[in-house]
Amino acid sequence: MILREVLSKTKDHFTKLGFASAKVDSELLLATALGWKRLDLYLKQEYPLSDKELNDCREMVRRRSKGEPVAYILGYKDFYSIQLKVAAGVLIPRPETEHLVDEAINHCKETGLANPVVLDLGSGSGCVGLAVAKEIPNSLVVLVEKSEAAFKILLENVKLNNLEEQVIAINSSVEDFSDDVLKAALSEYYKKFPHKAEEVVELKVSDKHKLENSEDSPELLQKPHELEEQEVELVSDEVALEQVDNNEQSSFEEPVFETEYSLDRSQTQEEESLNFNSKSELNSRTDDYQVNNDAISVDKAEDFVNSAKDQIAKLKISDMSSRSVSRDSLRKSFPAIFDIVLSNPPYIEHGDKALAQDVLEFEPSEALFAEEQGTQFYRTWPDHIQSFLKPKSLLAFEIGFEQGQQVSDIFKAKSFLNNTSIIKDYSANDRIIRAYSKGE
Repeated sequence: MILREVLSKTKDHFTKLGFASAKVDSELLLATALGWKRLDLYLKQEYPLSDKELNDCREMVRRRSKGEPVAYILGYKDFYSIQLKVAAGVLIPRPETEHLVDEAINHCKETGLANPVVLDLGSGSGCVGLAVAKEIPNSLVVLVEKSEAAFKILLENVKLNNLEEQVIAINSSVEDFSDDVLKAALSEYYKKFPHKAEEVVELKVSDKHKLENSEDSPELLQKPHELEEQEVELVSDEVALEQVDNNEQSSFEEPVFETEYSLDRSQTQEEESLNFNSKSELNSRTDDYQVNNDAISVDKAEDFVNSAKDQIAKLKISDMSSRSVSRDSLRKSFPAIFDIVLSNPPYIEHGDKALAQDVLEFEPSEALFAEEQGTQFYRTWPDHIQSFLKPKSLLAFEIGFEQGQQVSDIFKAKSFLNNTSIIKDYSANDRIIRAYSKGE
């Protein structure tokens, strides 16, 4: 049988099954089965298929005929300017979601942001955050995804697109994402890529984020890996390290404490909590960072290591006149590092009869459905990450095409957001809710 006949019969078969994109599906599947580019199908219409090639094509057609999404059969999906691996357990990226990437790019152009720090909530395959990282080379993107199956694929996509140095991936629910989790992830990131210590990724603390009557609050929390010309003390609930020798100027190119972190999945949802597997140890780079050994006893050192299991050591920053910011003040200042927050959360109402059967049967339900008529995560996720927002940060969430007014009302009711608007997709459907954090 020649290729032209196989293509025609496959397209007719898919059309009878009611597939909306029967022609495209046929071409993609047959080209993949033959190991060709799609264009080759048009150039080799009279090509005679061997028995093996014909069987390979039939297997692709058989899987699609059972409703399996084309992307799962192919094993990949193109999204914006990148290609992503997809498989059962991860939501297949949709073209409409690309509008989130557009919003991030436009925001950077309008505000002059050259090196934004971006947060992608419920990242799934990583499509949104990775596309942003690819399009904005100086960005730092934090991906948060709770599904272990999806997170595994996300990590593969980071490597597939050579974005390891721009991306921090965290296996956590949004509800469990905290400043401690972020600090641990940043610590690992700078340990792995110490040269990033020289790049300009500043964590700014504006006057609006300082505590009242906090005269000593710094105007700038510098790079988390570098505090130039400042004396540094590490503080915990159990012990405080003695002040660094005044004759030594201290700086560190990596976080002084290195901590692995994971979520304890052995607990119930109600009891689920962060389980820090601490490997904390003093940085061995004593030529750069000198510690007065007389000030630290063995017992106190052990207490300090144990304390690190509960939370990462807090940095107490002193200026040259020995004025310092309180630990609470620093904690409240630290998380406000994100310029942009993006998300395509689950937003389909349970029982939605318009949902395609292949989506319902094959794609992960936890990535599709939400309570409260699909609005559950628009109500909770912005509140949870409020402390992470810089003033005038962009929030852009994908929404269902009939949810515009309802989600807009939800966002407008949040006191920390303003300038809420709805962005339509190329089909003139409501697709993105956009808002900005307040502040100067």
